[in-house]
Amino acid sequence: MEGIRERYLQRPTRVPVDDGVVLWRPEGEGAHFEADLLAAGLGGVKVRAPVLPDVGARLACEVELPNTGDAFTAGAEVVWVQDRGPNLGELGLRFTDLDTSGELRLRALVAALPLTRAGKLDRRAAAEACADGLRALDR
Repeated sequence: MEGIRERYLQRPTRVPVDDGVVLWRPEGEGAHFEADLLAAGLGGVKVRAPVLPDVGARLACEVELPNTGDAFTAGAEVVWVQDRGPNLGELGLRFTDLDTSGELRLRALVAALPLTRAGKLDRRAAAEACADGLRALDR
């Protein structure tokens, strides 16, 4: 029981995301697919996609962050898939190859998104916090 509690407490923070996109393709293949970014964290992302890869598949991803026009690339592994009907599938991707630049962008996004106003995401505050994180990359 203690091990389960420790793993739970060490789980990375994941926040809901609106308007983000993930372009992904199976490693070694040329065709790519687009998915809606639903949630993001330092460990990976949750996406909605019309095409669902198999659990365990290795993917090359380009993650386009909301409100900033900024993107980063990362390797990922499919850790779960839920088929919710035509064009409604969801999947969880765990990052297997994330560089420092991508990690800093994700940290800025995770730090920004809990900012809310009247129960809704404060897009301006989120965009400003993401921009602050990106400025840190230039230092």
